[in-house]
Amino acid sequence: MRGPAQVRDGSCRAPLLLRTRRHDSHLRQHGDAKRILWFTPKAVVDTALIELSATWGLGGAVQVVDRASPTFGGSINIVGVEWLSNGSARGALADKLIRVAPTSFCVFDEVHRYYTTCIRNSTLRRVASVAPKFLSMTATPVAGPSLKLGIEWLRDSVGFPVNPANQLVAS
Repeated sequence: MRGPAQVRDGSCRAPLLLRTRRHDSHLRQHGDAKRILWFTPKAVVDTALIELSATWGLGGAVQVVDRASPTFGGSINIVGVEWLSNGSARGALADKLIRVAPTSFCVFDEVHRYYTTCIRNSTLRRVASVAPKFLSMTATPVAGPSLKLGIEWLRDSVGFPVNPANQLVAS
């Protein structure tokens, strides 16, 4: 999706949320992934929960993962990415995410924020590398010093070779 799409309720994530709702239905019908892991900045966790559960009618299928005692019982499990940065619960959360990723569809919201080298972003790349499918979302083009790591994310999510000359096509 290029740029924000507006719908009647003003949501900028409407097309993705609609696809997520369809994926949730597909999960229930076909069982090819056990859950959706939705990674988003912690400032957006509550908004994502409201949009997914109330606006899009997914209700109890959506849960926010408790970083201190992580479980993934919802069809859609929202994780604040900053929870992977530090703190005593970081290691346990990272380990559990990597264990469930092979049977999960992953959504990385605001992926342009993960184009740097740090423990949080390394964990997110590891989760993406073991997940059978993932979706990266951003409305921010790849540029500057983060271009190299941004291209690595793009290489994993498109079916053609990506380089600095064609990265806008991939994004």
